Amino acid sequence: MKRILLLICLLLASCSPKHSPPVIEYRDSLVVEYRDSLVFRDSIIQVPIPLESDQAIVRIDDTSHRETSFAESDAWVGSDGFLHHNIRNKRGEIPIHVAIPEHWIVDKAHAEKAATITNPVYVERKLTGWQKFRIEAFWWLLAISAGLSFYVFRKPIFALIKKFL
Repeated sequence: MKRILLLICLLLASCSPKHSPPVIEYRDSLVVEYRDSLVFRDSIIQVPIPLESDQAIVRIDDTSHRETSFAESDAWVGSDGFLHHNIRNKRGEIPIHVAIPEHWIVDKAHAEKAATITNPVYVERKLTGWQKFRIEAFWWLLAISAGLSFYVFRKPIFALIKKFL
């Protein structure tokens, strides 16, 4: 009989989960940014070419090779009596140090406002009396079932307490 009563109490103690309306949080933020900047882009920089010159006087059967910082030249007079002349540019880059001014002023104003808005969710029908009873009666039914289980198992519990004390 005691076990049947315990089983009935445990079955009555079971409950359905409690539903709460969802909480929706809205965040509103405002960012104001002020910039005053001066940037030079796609600038054309005039670079002066270094002034270099060279000359050579050679005989008719001889060749002439001249070289500057940017080019090489070969010249000779052929057996046909014509002057042949080759000129080539050298590969490479000219290192030029240029300072381009950059002027930046940034003024940032940042404001953030957070508010929690709870919107109730309406369901089609209300809870029945049995559902309300199961939701609200959980804790006192749990206490009753704990008391009954202590009553049923009191002799082994007291035996364990006496054994340890």
